[in-house]
Amino acid sequence: MSEEKSVVFNTFSEYINKKNELYAKIKKTIDAYVIEDEFEYNYMEDYGLTPRQRIYFYDEFNSALKEFTLNKCDDWCSSTSSYLISGIDGFLQALVNISKIDEFDAEELALIIYDSITYQLGDEKHSPDLLEEVVEIVDYEDEDEDEDEDEDEDEDEDEDEDEDEDEDEDEDEDEDEDEDEDEDEDEDKDTAANKKDD
Repeated sequence: MSEEKSVVFNTFSEYINKKNELYAKIKKTIDAYVIEDEFEYNYMEDYGLTPRQRIYFYDEFNSALKEFTLNKCDDWCSSTSSYLISGIDGFLQALVNISKIDEFDAEELALIIYDSITYQLGDEKHSPDLLEEVVEIVDYEDEDEDEDEDEDEDEDEDEDEDEDEDEDEDEDEDEDEDEDEDEDEDEDKDTAANKKDD
C-alpha cells in the first residue's frame, strides 16, 4: 500500500457509511452557498462560481475530506478540493458563456454541482474515481451479502405475486363454477315447469 493510500476500511458497508457522511456535509455546504445565500446565487449569472463560493467550497470540502481520511492525506485533500472546484467552475462558466445559466434555478444549480462532485469522488457506478486513490477496503464480502439479500427479497416478491395470481385464478374459477351451477338450477326449474304445463 502506498503512503497516500492509507485510509483503510474493514468492510465495504463501513466505507459506504463514512462516504455517505462525507457527501451529506458536501451537500449541506453547496445548499448553504447556492440555495440559501441569495446574494451569491444572484451573482452566479455573471460569474458562474463566485469568488466567495470558491473560497467557501474549498474550505468546507477540504475540511470534510480531511475528516473522511482521518487527517492522513492532507495534501491529497487540498489538491482534490481544488480539482473539484476547478471542474465545477469550468462547467458553470461554460453555461455563462452560452447564456444558459439563467435557465436553472438555485435548487437545480445546487443539484448539478452536487452530482458533479459525487460523480468525481465516487458514485459506485464507474471506476476509477478519486476516492480510490486513498481508500483501501479490506473485505468486500458484505457487499456480496447485500446483493444476495436484495436478490432474495426480489425472489420473495415474485413468489408473493405468483401466489396472489394463483389465488385470483382460483377465485375466478370458483365464481365460474357457481355461475354454471346457478344456470343448471334455472334450467332444471324451467324443465320442471314445462312438464307441469304439459
